[in-house]
Amino acid sequence: MRMVIAALGFINPLIQGYLISFMASQGTAEAEQVWKGLTVCVVVLAASLFQAVVAGMCRYLEYKAYVRIYSSLLISIYKKSLTMNGTTKQDTTTGEIVNLMSIDTRRTTALIYEVYVYFYVPVQSAIALYMLYQLLGNAAFAGLGIIAISAPATLLIASITQRLRKIAMEVKDQRIKLMNETLNAIKIIKLYAWEPAFQTKICELRKKEIHTEMKLSMLGCVFHVIYAIIPILVTIVVFSIYTATTPDHILTPSVAFVSLSLINILRDGLNHVPHSIAFIVECLVSYRRIVNFFKTEDIDESNVNTDQSASNPIEVVAASFSHLPDKPKVLHDINLTIREGSLTAIVGAVGAGKSSLLAALVGDLYKHQGTVTVKGSVALVAQQAFILNDSVRDNILFGSEYKADRYNEVVEACALTKDFEVLANGDQTTIGEKGINLSGGQKQRISLARAVYNDADIYLLDDPLSAVDAHVGRHIFDHVIGPNGLLRQKTRFMVTHGIHWLPLVQEVYVLKSGRIGEHGTYKSLLGQGGDFSEFLKTYFLNEENEGNLAEGKETAEDDESESLPKIMLERLESITSTGSNEEVFNELLNSTHPTSNTPSHSSKKDATSTKSQADSQLARLLSKEEEEMEEKPDDKSNNIFDEEEEVGRGTVSWRVYFAYLQAIGWKRITPLSVLIVLATGAPVFSSIWLSEWTGDPIFLNTTVSNDTKESYMQMYLTVFSLSGVVGALLILTYIIGSAYCFYIASGNLHNRLLNRILKAKMAFFDTKPLGMILNRFSKDVDTMDDEVGWSLMSTVDTSIEIIASLAGIIYATNIMVVPIVIIAACYYLLQRYFLSTARQTRRLKSKAASPIYSHFSETLAGSQTIRAYKQQERFVETNVKHVEEFNIYTYFERFVDGWLDVRMKCMGGLMTFATSLFCVLSTQIPFLQNLVTPSIAGLVLSLTFSVTGSLKGFVWIMVWAETSIVAVERILEYSEVEQEAAWDCSEPPPSEWPTSGSVKFINYATRYRPELDLVINGLSIEVKPREKVGIVGRTGAGKSSLTLSLFRLIEAAQGNITIDGVNIADVGLHDLRNNITILPQDPILFSGSVRENLDPFTKCSDERLWQVLEQCQLKEFVSEQPEQLSADCGEGGQNLSVGQRQLICLARALLRKTRILVMDEATAAVDLKTDDFIQKTIRSQFSDCTILTIAHRLNTIIDSDRVLVMDQGNVAEFGAPQDLLANEKSVFHGMAKEAGIL
Repeated sequence: MRMVIAALGFINPLIQGYLISFMASQGTAEAEQVWKGLTVCVVVLAASLFQAVVAGMCRYLEYKAYVRIYSSLLISIYKKSLTMNGTTKQDTTTGEIVNLMSIDTRRTTALIYEVYVYFYVPVQSAIALYMLYQLLGNAAFAGLGIIAISAPATLLIASITQRLRKIAMEVKDQRIKLMNETLNAIKIIKLYAWEPAFQTKICELRKKEIHTEMKLSMLGCVFHVIYAIIPILVTIVVFSIYTATTPDHILTPSVAFVSLSLINILRDGLNHVPHSIAFIVECLVSYRRIVNFFKTEDIDESNVNTDQSASNPIEVVAASFSHLPDKPKVLHDINLTIREGSLTAIVGAVGAGKSSLLAALVGDLYKHQGTVTVKGSVALVAQQAFILNDSVRDNILFGSEYKADRYNEVVEACALTKDFEVLANGDQTTIGEKGINLSGGQKQRISLARAVYNDADIYLLDDPLSAVDAHVGRHIFDHVIGPNGLLRQKTRFMVTHGIHWLPLVQEVYVLKSGRIGEHGTYKSLLGQGGDFSEFLKTYFLNEENEGNLAEGKETAEDDESESLPKIMLERLESITSTGSNEEVFNELLNSTHPTSNTPSHSSKKDATSTKSQADSQLARLLSKEEEEMEEKPDDKSNNIFDEEEEVGRGTVSWRVYFAYLQAIGWKRITPLSVLIVLATGAPVFSSIWLSEWTGDPIFLNTTVSNDTKESYMQMYLTVFSLSGVVGALLILTYIIGSAYCFYIASGNLHNRLLNRILKAKMAFFDTKPLGMILNRFSKDVDTMDDEVGWSLMSTVDTSIEIIASLAGIIYATNIMVVPIVIIAACYYLLQRYFLSTARQTRRLKSKAASPIYSHFSETLAGSQTIRAYKQQERFVETNVKHVEEFNIYTYFERFVDGWLDVRMKCMGGLMTFATSLFCVLSTQIPFLQNLVTPSIAGLVLSLTFSVTGSLKGFVWIMVWAETSIVAVERILEYSEVEQEAAWDCSEPPPSEWPTSGSVKFINYATRYRPELDLVINGLSIEVKPREKVGIVGRTGAGKSSLTLSLFRLIEAAQGNITIDGVNIADVGLHDLRNNITILPQDPILFSGSVRENLDPFTKCSDERLWQVLEQCQLKEFVSEQPEQLSADCGEGGQNLSVGQRQLICLARALLRKTRILVMDEATAAVDLKTDDFIQKTIRSQFSDCTILTIAHRLNTIIDSDRVLVMDQGNVAEFGAPQDLLANEKSVFHGMAKEAGIL
């Protein structure tokens, strides 16, 4: 079809030649009959209409193929992301995969629109050159030589472009990856006042990206100018040689204007070449990136054998595993047998390999040797819960059929009933992205409820009780995990740091340095005196106990072995004993001391002593207070996470265009505009000059000497050549200048967007899916880089070209003004009618793209859970649904384009028909016969062909400009989000502030958003310097809100907070946040080195970093890494265990060492030894600091100076813990009693 369209394109110059000859023959003996001229006019119209129909059909078929290929690539990349193994995840970042979906797929698929150029243009050029040869003889070969000379330059530029494009995409991947991590960790970044560090990193990558893109644009400019100059040079050289070779070769209107039309066809074809070559180079780079991604390794399905006839649910024989094939093994010679229906626990220190063992059982680790056999279906409860941006119920069902009785039973067992009462819409409440509106405990319980409802055969539980309160943990163990729970008939393999549960499990495996040190029943392991016994003794026997036992040194070991299990069981009974479990406890107690029903006096004394001294260390693990939910806005009527992305309506505001031009800078726009006017007007001047040249009667006057004719010829040729050369130089200058200006604007708008997003209030991130925000930094920024500037330039360029062509036509014959105005008005109405639809379709298409990326990001985060539940097919179906919805708007967009294309071609045919008819009829109208000469007719026809193409192109370019400027509109939308207070103030606090660390809340009240209720109301308390204060309270009491208020993540509605007498509202946010340290519950790390994670501003020396690593017991681990401080932590810290990440967070706190430390129960995910170490480190290193501890576990703060009990956003009690415990009517006394402390 493209060949047919190309052939039809040559009708215009043929008709032009005939009409000029027809007009020249009038008044002579060889005059053509008028009906022939009229017939030719009708042929012109019919050919134009036929070309419109063929082009429309061709466009439809291209659209159809485009959508199919694009959809297939999107879905294939998504499917591939579900099967990536460790190596692929290590080598392929999230940012890179997002770019594959958002940019590479689009570029690769768009090749279908450009590949025809390599078949179409050579044929078109060959036909044009052949017709030129027929007109100009051997002079046409000079033009062919000029085209041939440009080929080496084309190949060289294409080669350089391909290399630079690859670099640009790599930098883009890094930027999107860092942006993704920044958005995911925005709360921590704000709390630590790290926005400038991340802003600098992102801006540096953006600067590098723009620098590379600008190089590509400069190459493209050179490419464009080469192919813009070629037709000019061809015209000059061909006409020069033609007129110079033989005196008889006179440039008649027929020869000149038909040649010019053919050269314009040649030009139009060649103008496609630089764009197509650059585009195809981009396509090849994107295609190779996609192919390389598809070639990456998948998870080896043979890692885990599923055998329904196996004798045990889980059997591992002599297996060794590592995260990557070329990395050290993390698990060595694992031999593991889990009996059917048993509850088996696995314990070990931080980094021992507990979570890695579970990952190996679901096939996520690389297996070096051995076998892993699983019998039955598997449900996984990961240590970091995988939560979908969906309703609570759908998160629990996870694709299963809803059965009310079963569902309610699971919800009750997982202690979620009360949470549903608190949530705005119960279990229909939409959970924000990554569970942003839930507490850690709620997320973990939803994850557990999902597993239970799934009704699998095997349950892999990765420390499921670490994030919940004591009584909630007791409830879950009794009703779900334990011997009387819903899973009592199921096989349960549980990682735990809570050793108080160990007496209730059938078997215990002890992991040490990636090896199973020993395994057996709890009792047998204690009796062996091995790693497990030593492990427990470390925490339950202290120096004082050893002193008490000094008198009986010979029997100390035996005494300890006997007293230790009893202590464990007594403590276990104190927090978990209920009617349903009393028999279990009694049985365990009896089996622990079978030889004596009445313990000796000595044994009693030892047990009592040990128990009393172990309580202080056991307390923080065995008596947790109810973990608070994040006090997010309690909007009972609306789900803020159900809100759809806003879509603009109507015409894009001129404010958007103004903002883009402002980003360029008015000082740059003025000279650029002058260059565009001059460069666009030069070709029109050349056409008018050519008309003067060919219409000059001196060349046909036989009385004029040849010397005179030669001098005139030289004058015309010189001016014509100069106009071409000057025009080419002007084109080169304004295109290079435009490219520079566009990237200046793109860089400024990106940096403005980044700055505004980093300064946005936390409420913005709480209510907007991260995929929606990330879409602005990926697809919209890419559109702004590649399309917006060029579309606006083309709009101005084409407008001036149309005005210049119309001026040329009016200059030639002003009677053409009437049809031109009528047809131009039709064009205007057509584009106005079309533009509103096209603009809105583009907006809806951009909106439909966001769910694809959001769902994709969720999938990458939870791929392990998805595979464990065998839910890949369901997630692929969801992806297909999002892609199909996106395709609906893509189809609309393409069909609307096709609708316009057919009508534009028809309008162009009518305009050509009107001009041709005017030329024919002018020979029959007396007053026009002398006015419209063959030269004038040639000029008018040539400019008509030009303006027809320009008008058609102008509408397309207007559409392109308006639809692409939507990207700037969307970027500006997020550049105007509500901002938090200034980072710095004009009068900063003293450099040593705070010196003592006193904190005072004075009638303080706050809310999350203006339309919501107060979450803290009239709070007035004072924390003295260096005082240790524990903060406790029920769910929704306001504990987290208190912390957020102290860091000003939410602002005061009334009252104020002072630190050392300074009102924090008068202090810059960074001055405030840099002088307070928080140790968060969720350990968040960033891709990059250990050094960058500890000290992003590079303020500390290596010696200081090693010092804090040693204090955090990480020095040995880091020093063992080949890169040491430069060792890569992986994306999100994936190269470290959760416990190691928490120690890195502790090291951050030690580096800052401020006068005020806020702890948000930062030890839930670590083992006893690490927990004890963290507590001791904080007590020693922050002994002279004020410490506020938000207690999810009550005994974490039992030794505080004072305890603040909050209730409904206000003070319920505030006093010394011993005083509150002594008062039986106090709230704290009741909480302690409920937690099992009293």
